[in-house]
Amino acid sequence: MDLDTNLLRTVLALVDGGGLDAAAQHVGRSPSAVSLQIKRLEDRLGAQLFDRSGRRLVPTRRGLLLVDYARRILRLNDDAVRDIAEPAVSQILRVALPQDYAETWLPGFLQTFSVNHPEIDLRVSVGGGVDALEALARDEVDVAMALGLPLTEGAIPVAEVPLLWLGADSAVSSGEVVPIVAFPPPCRFRERGIEALDRAGRPWKIVFTSPSLGGVRAAVRAGLGVTVRTPEGLGDGRVDVGGAWALPPLGTVTLAVYPGPSARSGPAGQFVDSAVDGLRQTLAT
Repeated sequence: MDLDTNLLRTVLALVDGGGLDAAAQHVGRSPSAVSLQIKRLEDRLGAQLFDRSGRRLVPTRRGLLLVDYARRILRLNDDAVRDIAEPAVSQILRVALPQDYAETWLPGFLQTFSVNHPEIDLRVSVGGGVDALEALARDEVDVAMALGLPLTEGAIPVAEVPLLWLGADSAVSSGEVVPIVAFPPPCRFRERGIEALDRAGRPWKIVFTSPSLGGVRAAVRAGLGVTVRTPEGLGDGRVDVGGAWALPPLGTVTLAVYPGPSARSGPAGQFVDSAVDGLRQTLAT
């Protein structure tokens, strides 16, 4: 029986990170997928490796023994690959991704992919979906990801993502006119919010614009107004205020990956497949 090095890396991520959420971000998988990996390893070894306490997994005596072996096995494995493998020809892969996932799913996924595919030289830009698709059309990027935009030929729909009205957890509706914090146009989320308010007959005003998601989030957290975002924007003083402010529902948007011609096979195609799989697992939890 052989030990899967990917499973061993998950074990170390779990122990070193202190919990399921941190381990999942490190290996680019969902917490439920990490839990299933550990269960599969325990079944294969016929031993309980962790005591489960909520979302924390504490190593048992046998689990600590495995951790010691895992560090030695992976160190030898990585040394062998580094010392013996022929240097790979680097392939540049240009990727445009939405800001919504830049602080959550993206860092762990990119780190794991870079470790597993050192032959890929990733060049990542983070920004708006419209800009990403325009860059793809101009052949300035090889892969784009966007929310709420039309599915062009070859696009891969990942999931339907709900839109929420986000406001400060301490904010109270100041009246009939809805204060909106948004990106400058063109912005599909801005459009969806305004269209929903117009259909409901609710007056609105733009009180703050920023080209960066950080600026939008800061303005909302300060109580300047509400914004339309995905659930990725919850937390850090921001909550769903749609019900409390009697705001109209916003429905969902499609999250999709748009591979260019050069990203439909080989290592670039593997990036697309890994991104789609990782996002689907993350959004399913």
